[in-house]
Amino acid sequence: MTGRVQLNALEFFAFHGWHAFEREKGNTFRVHISYTYDMARAALSDELEHTVDYQRIHGLVSEIMQTPCRLLEHLAAKIVHSIRIQFPEILDLEVRVEKMDPPFGSKAGSVSVTLGSTYAEYREKNGPENLSPMR
Repeated sequence: MTGRVQLNALEFFAFHGWHAFEREKGNTFRVHISYTYDMARAALSDELEHTVDYQRIHGLVSEIMQTPCRLLEHLAAKIVHSIRIQFPEILDLEVRVEKMDPPFGSKAGSVSVTLGSTYAEYREKNGPENLSPMR
């Protein structure tokens, strides 16, 4: 029984950006994560150890957000890789990193980067040794 979990608009104040003033001043970022996995065991048992714990995913993202990156693409890739390492049972993963009020010189809502990763694609590029859980 495959199902999808979504973590919507996790908000962080962080110091990511290409320009030095962005890394000094900081900005608000939102991270959106969506993933699928086989939920049958969790659905039947009602036990946390049978699920992909979204609180742990939030913790991984919080930790990553503390280290400045220059590019949103790099930041999103770090999040994807970290989630994949910790939760190899995820079948399909999508991470969107959104920078609020980017420095365009005029009022702008946000800019975002979205990275998707299927289990097969990630395993092919990174090898099975990089998918062992570190729980």
